Amino acid sequence: MEVQVIKSTKKEQAPSTAANSKIYHVAAYCRVSTDELEQKSSYESQISYYKQKIAEHNDWKLVGIYSDEAISGTQTNKRTGFQDMINDCRSGIIDLIITKSISRFARNTQDVLKYVRELQDRHIAVIFEEENINTLRMDGELLLSILSAVYQQEVENTSAHVKKGLRMKMQRGELVGYAACLGFDYDVQTKKLSINPEEAKIVRYIFKRYLEGAGALKITKELEAMGVKTKRGSSNWAPTTVIGIIKNEKYVGNVVQGKTYTVNPITKKRRKNNGELDSFRRIDNHPAIISKEDFALAQEIRMGRGAAQSSTEVGKITRFGRRYAFSHMIECGFCGEKYVRRSWHAGTSYAKSVWQCGKSTKEGRKKCPHSRIVSEAELEKAFVDSYNAVNTADNAETMVIFEDLMKEVITKQAKGESKGQLESKIAVVHKKIDMLLDMHLNQEIEDDDYGKKYKMLREELAELDKRMKSMEAVKLAALTPEQRLMKFRKVITENPDLPEFNRDLFEAVIKKVTIGGISPDGESNPCLVRFEYVHGIIDEKEVKGTSKGAKTQEEELSVTEVHEEHSDYGKAAQLTDLQKKSLDSMLGNGVISKTLYAKTADRLINANKVTGGLPGR
Repeated sequence: MEVQVIKSTKKEQAPSTAANSKIYHVAAYCRVSTDELEQKSSYESQISYYKQKIAEHNDWKLVGIYSDEAISGTQTNKRTGFQDMINDCRSGIIDLIITKSISRFARNTQDVLKYVRELQDRHIAVIFEEENINTLRMDGELLLSILSAVYQQEVENTSAHVKKGLRMKMQRGELVGYAACLGFDYDVQTKKLSINPEEAKIVRYIFKRYLEGAGALKITKELEAMGVKTKRGSSNWAPTTVIGIIKNEKYVGNVVQGKTYTVNPITKKRRKNNGELDSFRRIDNHPAIISKEDFALAQEIRMGRGAAQSSTEVGKITRFGRRYAFSHMIECGFCGEKYVRRSWHAGTSYAKSVWQCGKSTKEGRKKCPHSRIVSEAELEKAFVDSYNAVNTADNAETMVIFEDLMKEVITKQAKGESKGQLESKIAVVHKKIDMLLDMHLNQEIEDDDYGKKYKMLREELAELDKRMKSMEAVKLAALTPEQRLMKFRKVITENPDLPEFNRDLFEAVIKKVTIGGISPDGESNPCLVRFEYVHGIIDEKEVKGTSKGAKTQEEELSVTEVHEEHSDYGKAAQLTDLQKKSLDSMLGNGVISKTLYAKTADRLINANKVTGGLPGR
């Protein structure tokens, strides 16, 4: 086999400063990194310099001077002058680009090589003066890649120093960045926040409506209908804006810094800080607009709604969407489902609002045959009767004893809260990561398996850190057990008698309502309404309904077990019906122990002897 060599007839010519017959259409590119007066002067000097330099070469013809004034060089997509120059190169208008240095062209190695290679394919040279590099020469790309990497490292080092300095300022308690938000004015000189009275009214309205049960979308519509403007003067509100206000600790006087961080100084991409870096909280930094009590309750509602949306349990409803007073407060005493509100004869003179078991509504009456529909008016009247019966002079000592009981229960629960459990889980995950790293270093695990397991552990750690952070944020502003019970006592004291239904009072004193249940004689009673007060007292009322249904075998067993459980104490006969039902319910639900049951029963019996209370009262 014979191979013939076909001699080349044309030589590729690289642009140079030597005189030749070809005229090169030359563009100059210049840029400064800041908008200070001195740098702007430098920018103007670069333009003058390149005009003169190009004019000195007979084979160079000026196409234009492309520039970006006061724009960072790390991201080329944000430099309009640079992009215009590249587009003109693609259009065949430019043959040669001249610029002062690689750092002026771009500080991102990837961008430098990307554009240089594209231009090389089009036989367009880039001349970097300081580095004396012509990209169409053989050694051009090697030098270019090395030097551009050096410049990129310089940017990353500078970014690291700046971030370190900012975090040191945060740690010292200095405010970093613009800290104003709706409701506050920010003094740039003193770096202090002061309340803006008019905007503060909007913030209070948002929190008030949220605590009343309105969702973020509903609140945005109300604000727009009222003509309220955002901090930036827009008439359009977004649900995320409302949630951002609800989450913002500034409204209780605190400032949290370090909520986000820059992932990469080249891309400028920022990410929410979920525990990857330290954040810093300044307590009582400025006057508060919202009380810590209301803020804590708002966070409880917000996180509860989030948990409900992410729940995988079908049909599971939580207590956080409070459009109506009884929304998510009523539970079926037979199947455990929440009651839902329905409207009968809407738009007519017979219109009526009723509440019905959710399971019966969705799956039919056969799925919960003992449950009954109860009108809203009946429920409201039942609460008024219950409240007036419970809040009497005869029951004053009983209420004090139950408040003490709940204080003891709440304090015990608060001490453990699950923070210790979370800390233990976090420590275990950290240990697993360390072991995994050791295995990888010792080549005891394949790279693919290591990568997958490491990713899973990091995700698990991030989730645990997020839960810990949320818990600490709520705990910071949350009411102490004493404050919660003091608030209850204040509501009771200020409302000795209730003439008609009051939603605010109902929500302040009631923890849960149950419709239907088992009577003491073991019969299913669908007309029984049980009110569970926040301090532990249980009161029952009857509402109108159809005839009582027969008890099921499961219900009979349940009643028998409860009666047997409580018969051991021998003290129930000396308690009033109200006292006995309340203690029995708390014991049956695991709220109190047998020891605490007996201890509280003794106090109640002694109180009854002093006040002349008789069983069955």
